[in-house]
Amino acid sequence: MSRSLTSISLAAFCGLALLSTMGCSDREDRARVAFDRYQSANVRGDLPEAKRALQSLVVIDDTNPEYWAELGRVSLQTGDIGEAYEGYLRAHELDRDNVSYLTLLTQLTLRSGNFTRAEQLARDLELLDPANATIPLTRGYSALRRGDLVEAQNQADLLREKAPLDPTGTVLQARIHLARGQGEDAIRVLNGSLSQQETDQLILQALSAIHVYREEWPQAAESAARLLVWRPQDLSVRGSLVEALLRAGRLPAAREATAAGLRTASPEQIGELLEPWMATGRTRDVTDLVLATAKARPGDARTELARFLALAGQARAVAELTQPDAALPPTAANLAANALYGGAIASLGDRRAGLDRLDSVLAVDPQQVDALRGRAQLRLAQAQHDLAIEDGRKLVAADRTDASARLLLSRLFLANNDLDNARRTLWDAFHDIPGDRMIFEALWQLLARTDGPQAAQRLTKEFRDQKDDEMSRSFV
Repeated sequence: MSRSLTSISLAAFCGLALLSTMGCSDREDRARVAFDRYQSANVRGDLPEAKRALQSLVVIDDTNPEYWAELGRVSLQTGDIGEAYEGYLRAHELDRDNVSYLTLLTQLTLRSGNFTRAEQLARDLELLDPANATIPLTRGYSALRRGDLVEAQNQADLLREKAPLDPTGTVLQARIHLARGQGEDAIRVLNGSLSQQETDQLILQALSAIHVYREEWPQAAESAARLLVWRPQDLSVRGSLVEALLRAGRLPAAREATAAGLRTASPEQIGELLEPWMATGRTRDVTDLVLATAKARPGDARTELARFLALAGQARAVAELTQPDAALPPTAANLAANALYGGAIASLGDRRAGLDRLDSVLAVDPQQVDALRGRAQLRLAQAQHDLAIEDGRKLVAADRTDASARLLLSRLFLANNDLDNARRTLWDAFHDIPGDRMIFEALWQLLARTDGPQAAQRLTKEFRDQKDDEMSRSFV
């Protein structure tokens, strides 16, 4: 727990600027409950629950920068960079003279790839703390982005001068080596700085990113495993470990790492943890583990696990998991269960009952993604191509970040012998979801077949550029 939160007086929840006297007691009571939840979860090391409690706390009192900053800190520990950014942004807006908040906000902005905004924040930071190491860090990465290796090296030297023990200087130097085509030198610099200390986290993160970029999967798995020791509840690190293990051919270790994560993952984290199995085409090697876990986890977690099984084509398992919760008529509380169950029984042969159930879900929520996916697949099986494509388009519109939806829509176009729209769908996905290997591989195969090897080679180069940007963000 941060020192600032341990010293909070709960009376602050009823400050005159925030609450009227009439509403103070109720607000204070709710704040006390949320704060106690946070403390209890933090003591247990239950970071997902700690984050949920802090999310409640900032709803009750959104004017206290310390609460927002703590939400940012915990979100970083769970790998939720977007929420960490939001937390530190709100903290900075409420306390613009706090150097710590602005420093972390600048680093997160840099990590997002918004170099223009990061440089502006670095200028603001320079007014408050001219010696802050984040200033040359930001300018060094911005120079790298421009291709100015001389300026990047100058900023790296300045960073090491200002903060000789700060690992960010070492990581920036490694990134400069990579820009010069000196990959082995980058790895040597990073390995030489490992010290078995907590500061190793950024170095291990950079090492893992380099090995992933170079597709050195055994080394990527080793780095991710070492990083997981320091971040045991960071599901993004665990997901990276699982993917590296799978691509390195270490199936039992990948199953073990997945099982450990599934025991504690929140419903929102389950998809990220299981995505590597989808990306590598190894879903059948983990369905037994997912099914066993789903039977032991109720509620939204079970629904998320059933959703993975549906994407993996395990209709019988999906029907078994979702039938108890799929009461009719569908309500807001059981839409996903009804949609998944409807799609499953349709796949198992009861198409009329399955379609009726999917239609009933979409009558309540026309954008329910499980129902749209299930009905599109059912219509494809019935050769109703135009209707299937209509549902596929709606599915993509409902969640433009879902790679599986884009892939399904492209398959629907291909089934209708519409190569142009299949290609366009994959190109749009390639640019909207950069660095996604499943989309790249699908588009590469299509281009190699229809446009020739040179088109596929150009795509490979563009994908490497995307992965290079992704790797750079991992260095900050």
